[in-house]
Order: sequence, then structure tokens, then C-alpha cells
Amino acid sequence: MPSRPRPRLRCSRGRRLFERYAAESWAATDWLQILALYEMLVRIAPSPVTGVDRIDKAQAAQQCALALTQNQAEQSLLTRRLAEAPC
Repeated sequence: MPSRPRPRLRCSRGRRLFERYAAESWAATDWLQILALYEMLVRIAPSPVTGVDRIDKAQAAQQCALALTQNQAEQSLLTRRLAEAPC
């Protein structure tokens, strides 16, 4: 999978954080941690944008889990959840 483009960050603090926490690939991304952070963001600053972003990250976490699991029951559940996703 090709490396993802790096976001354009204007502040040096943002660049340092990105360099420290950026995953090497989509598969290496800690989607559960990102989802947990979005859960907090939705509670702290609810908006349509954070809500949609949270759904997107939840789907990414489920896709990652589906790729990793060997359990057929989990595969079935995750496949069903992804098919029923609103986006």
C-alpha cells in the first residue's frame, strides 16, 4: 500500500506531534485509539463534523479488526456491521 500523503501543518507543535504519532501505513494505524479520541471529542465538542468523522473512524477500526481476525463469528459480525454502516 502506498504511503499516505502528509498533511500540511502550519505550526511546529503540530508537525512534531504528527511525526511522533503517524503510522507507517493504514494497517499499522491504531484505529481503536483514534476512535477513543473521537469519542471524547464528540462529548466535548459535539458537531455534525465530529459525528461523521467518528463514524468514519469506527468503520476503519472495524475494517482493521476484520482483516486481523481469524474467528468466523467475528468475521460475520464485522462484515454485517460494515454492510449496515450509514456512510
